[in-house]
Parts: sequence; structure tokens; C-alpha cells
Amino acid sequence: MRRFVVAILMCNMLYAAETVSGPSYCQVFKEAKEKRLAKSGNLEAIRKLRDFYLDCSLGKELDQALYWAKRAAEKGNAEDKEVLSQLSQVLS
Repeated sequence: MRRFVVAILMCNMLYAAETVSGPSYCQVFKEAKEKRLAKSGNLEAIRKLRDFYLDCSLGKELDQALYWAKRAAEKGNAEDKEVLSQLSQVLS
């Protein structure tokens, strides 16, 4: 539980200005659609999935958050790499 709380706080700090989450976001997120886009290489969808699993899964799917964080770091920018680094430290 502690790892989950730390991960959520860390990601909320990193994305405070661009948050995509919130109660209504979690309820209307189209996971299957985003997964299709992400699997085709869409970076925005990859980031949305990473954030969804961090913000909305209540710590039950942190492995999925880490998976999508790795994909974002592979395709994305320095910020994506920093999120992966922080998340990896929290989960190790």
C-alpha cells in the first residue's frame, strides 16, 4: 500500500500541470481504445495508459503502469524517462 501511495504522489507532482485523471476521468476512460492506439505506437495513448494505471487502478495494476511507463520512456522525451526512473525506484 505504501508503494502505491508514494507512486501516486510522485506522479501527481510530476503531472500537476497536465493531469488527466480525476473521478470522472477514471469512469469514462476508454481503456480498450487506448490500448489499440498504444499498441500501434501512439505515444499519447501510451502516456494515457500509464497515467490511468497509476491514477485509477487503486494500486492493483502497478505492473501495467510500469509496463506503459517503459514504453513511454522508449518513445518519449526526458520527462517520460524521469517518470520511469521515479516509478522504478518506488516499486523496487
